[in-house]
Amino acid sequence: MDEEDRKKLIENTDKLVREIDWREIFPLLLKHKIFGENYKVIQKWQKHLDDIDNNRDIYLSIRLRGPKAFDSFVQCLREVNRNDLANLLKPNQVDNENEENIPEINGNIVEPLNNQVIQNELFEHREDDYFTKLQYVKEPLKIRVKKSTKLMEAQNDIIFNYAMFSNPRGLVLIINNILFSEGAKERAAAKHDEDNLKELFEQMGFKVIVRQNLTREEMLEVISAFSKRPDLRHVSSMFLIIMSHGHEHVEDNRSESVVCGTDNKIITAFEVFNFFTTRSCPHMTKKPKVFIFQTCRGEKEQRMVESDEVGTSRHEIDINQMKPETPPAKPMGSREYSDMLVAFSTLPGFTSHRDTLNGSWFIQAFCEVTMNHAHDTDLLRLFQITDERLSYMHAADKEVQTANICIYGFTKKCYLNPGYFKPSADTE
Repeated sequence: MDEEDRKKLIENTDKLVREIDWREIFPLLLKHKIFGENYKVIQKWQKHLDDIDNNRDIYLSIRLRGPKAFDSFVQCLREVNRNDLANLLKPNQVDNENEENIPEINGNIVEPLNNQVIQNELFEHREDDYFTKLQYVKEPLKIRVKKSTKLMEAQNDIIFNYAMFSNPRGLVLIINNILFSEGAKERAAAKHDEDNLKELFEQMGFKVIVRQNLTREEMLEVISAFSKRPDLRHVSSMFLIIMSHGHEHVEDNRSESVVCGTDNKIITAFEVFNFFTTRSCPHMTKKPKVFIFQTCRGEKEQRMVESDEVGTSRHEIDINQMKPETPPAKPMGSREYSDMLVAFSTLPGFTSHRDTLNGSWFIQAFCEVTMNHAHDTDLLRLFQITDERLSYMHAADKEVQTANICIYGFTKKCYLNPGYFKPSADTE
C-alpha cells in the first residue's frame, strides 16, 4: 500500500472505526478480497463486530494488506452508502460509477515473495502484538509480566542452566541520559524506556537502581560503585542498561562502540565490561552479567531491501595463538571475560531508532517480548525474538534496524523465572 494512503487511514482511525457499521461492511471486505478466506483472525473478527477494539483491529489491519487494499476499502464504503467517509480518504471521487475500473482479482493479497508467509501469523490476535501497532498508538507499552509457575530447567545434559532463583533475582542498574550540554539533541521519549524497564524488572523480582543524565565521570563512578556492591554476592544475576547518544570511535586503526555522557565525553563498551570481569567483580563470578546498550553506533542508515508492508513511520535517530592441548575435565580457573551477554540495539557503525512518542524501537520490543515470554524462554532467545520484532519496523524513509547480540563466555541457558521464588529454606 502506498505510504500516503496508509497515512490517510491512520489519520482517520478514530472517526471511521466509530462510524462504520462493521456488520454491514465486513462481508464486503471479504468479497473484495481485502482479507483472504484463510486469514486466521476472520472468525474471531466475525464474532465481535460490536466490539470497538475488535473493529479497530480490523480497520488497522487494512493498511497492511496489498497494493489495492486502499482503493478497495474506499469502494466498500461507497457500497454501504458512506460516501462521506470514503471522501475523507479519497475526496471528490465519483460514486460507484467506476466500480468496474477497480482491479480486484487477488489484488489485495500480498505476494508470498514480499510477505514470506508471515502476515497471517503476525496479525492474528496475540498478546505480544505491540510492535505491530507502533505506527498508530500514541501511548507507550503497558508492562504486565507473565509470571512463572515453576523454575525452568535445561532440556538436555549438554547445556546447563545458570542458577536463577535468588530473591531478589538480581540487581539492575539503568543509566538514562536524556538531556545533553553543548547543543546535543534531547532524547525525546527516552523516559518511557526508563519507566518500562524499571517496571519490567521490578515485576520480575529484580532490585532496580535508576540514574539519569550523567557525565562521563559520573557514569564511571556509578558503574564502579555498582560493581562493588556487597549485595551482588547474594543475587543470581545483574543487568546494566545504558541509554544515551553514542557512536563508533576509531583510534589507532581500531574501532570501538562508545557511549556519550551528558557532557558529550565518551566511555567505551569495554571500559564498562572491565568493571565486571572475574578479577574486578568477584561477587559475580560464574553468574550471568547482562549489558544492554540503547545507543547509536555510527551514522550509517540501514535501508529496507524489498518489502514495505509492515512498519512504523514515527522515529528519531539516536560499535595470542592457542597451543593445541587436551582440555582438562574441569576448568582450572575462571576467565576474565566470562558469563557476559551483551545486547546492542543496532549494528556497529549504524544508527539506532527512537519513536519520539513512545520510546526506542529496541527497548519497546525487548520489554514486550520479555514480559510475555520470559516465564518459559531463556534470555538469549528473548533477545533473538526481540531482533525478530525489529524486522517488522521501518521508518518513513524505509530505514530499518538490526540488533547485535554478543556472547562473552555466556555458556549456559539463563531463565529469568519472573516472579517465582523458591521457599526461603531452599534459597541460597
